[in-house]
Amino acid sequence: MKLLGPLLLGAARLMAVPAWIRWGVLAGYAGVVTWLMLTPSPPGLVIKALDLFPQVDKVLHFLVYGVLALLLRWALTVHHQLRAGFTTVVLGAVAYGLFMECLQALLVAYARSFEWMDIVSNSLGAFAFWGGAEWLARRVAAAEQVFKNPEPQIPT
Repeated sequence: MKLLGPLLLGAARLMAVPAWIRWGVLAGYAGVVTWLMLTPSPPGLVIKALDLFPQVDKVLHFLVYGVLALLLRWALTVHHQLRAGFTTVVLGAVAYGLFMECLQALLVAYARSFEWMDIVSNSLGAFAFWGGAEWLARRVAAAEQVFKNPEPQIPT
C-alpha cells in the first residue's frame, strides 16, 4: 500500500504534461512500432528476445499494443478528463495492429507474415492495459478529491 502513494503522485504529474508532448510521444512510439513491424529483419535485441521461449512474440505483441493503448489514452486525456472512451482507445490500438499485420502481408511477405494470434495478443494487451489505466485513473481522482476536500479532523 505504501507504493500506491508515489504511484498516484506520478500518475497525476503525467496528466499535467502538455498535450503536444503527449501526442508527440504517441507519434514517436507509433513510428517505432511501425518500423519494428515492417522491417524485414528486426534488430539483434529483438531477435535475441524472440529466442527466450516459443511464444515470446505473442508476449511482445501484448506489451507493445498495451503500451500503445495506454499512450493513446494518455494523449486523449485533457484536464484529467478522458476525451474518448474504451471503444476509441482499445479499438484504435486493435485497428492499428490489424493494419500493421495487413501491411506485413503486403509489403514484407517474404520475411514476415499475417498471424491471427498476433491480433489476438494485440487486442488482449490493449484491453488489459486499458483496465489498468482505468483503475489507476480512478485512484488518482479519488486521491485528488481527498486533497481538495479533506475530512475535518476531530480533536481528541
